[in-house]
Amino acid sequence: MRIRPISQDDIPKVVETMVSSFMKDELYSYFIAENDKREKVLRLFMKFRLKFGIKNGIVKVTDDCNGVAIWISPNAKMKPTDLIFLGGITALLTCNSNERKRILSFNNYSEQIVETCVQQPYWYLSPICVSEEFQGKGYGKSLILDGLKDINLSEAPCFLETQSDKNKSIYEKFKFECVSATNVPEAYIMNYGMIYNFTHDEYNNDN
Repeated sequence: MRIRPISQDDIPKVVETMVSSFMKDELYSYFIAENDKREKVLRLFMKFRLKFGIKNGIVKVTDDCNGVAIWISPNAKMKPTDLIFLGGITALLTCNSNERKRILSFNNYSEQIVETCVQQPYWYLSPICVSEEFQGKGYGKSLILDGLKDINLSEAPCFLETQSDKNKSIYEKFKFECVSATNVPEAYIMNYGMIYNFTHDEYNNDN
């Protein structure tokens, strides 16, 4: 399976891959209960996350665009101008007040988790997505292995969050360590913070 950098022509297909991957996600279902509305909002949010990743990190896709991984670079910070010009505000305004409250509350909670778990510049895997019909076919594994080769060159750790026990187990196979396990406030959803630490021994053994 070939993994390559994303191109501008890929963006529409990749956004649909991201929507497919997250439509049944427990956290996004908590944010927006109604299926039709969730699909609409997801399309806007995922386009925003993709554009932010292209601007501030490394975005790789499978050749058919049914898989994508967004690796946000160390020291990249989301600015108010990013929210405005990359579409984040538009996505939020599509939500009603209760939906926005849930989303913003989670964002604040997530920022606190990151500040507690990671003290140095770090990569952020945000997110990795595979179209629903292609899950379990090795797409995620190929994307993770390819991305870890890129970030190992910087020797900075990588942080991610997942609300899935299954995904937690998968990341652990790639030497991500769970450093935080807490309930999302008011949602009763377990959120795992995980870190991958580069080691010279591991890099040398792989090469």
